[in-house]
Amino acid sequence: MAIPIEVQHNQSFFSTNETVAIAVGTASANAALVTPGEQYQAQIVNDGTNVVYVNFGTDNTVAAAVPASGTPAQGFPILPNSRIVISIGSTTWIAAIAAATGNTLLITVGKGTS
Repeated sequence: MAIPIEVQHNQSFFSTNETVAIAVGTASANAALVTPGEQYQAQIVNDGTNVVYVNFGTDNTVAAAVPASGTPAQGFPILPNSRIVISIGSTTWIAAIAAATGNTLLITVGKGTS
């Protein structure tokens, strides 16, 4: 089940949580997020040269997929070498995948926008 997300575009982001890193390749990989409560945002940094697709869920069965022409897939694109902040509510897991290897996704949960 996909979790709805909201993209934020303002100026401040605050976190006292740990950053989670995911080595992203051609197979879906997931990780637990440190979420201290509801209505939080995640700052996601794609430290790689490929588009990374992410999906959010409530347990370790969440998976992401690279969309193919004419076939929608579970995944929200994060552009190469970019940073985005999105609202994740009380989501506790993230999954990521790319069309090629050599990407790292850094996820920090906190409050605010950036």
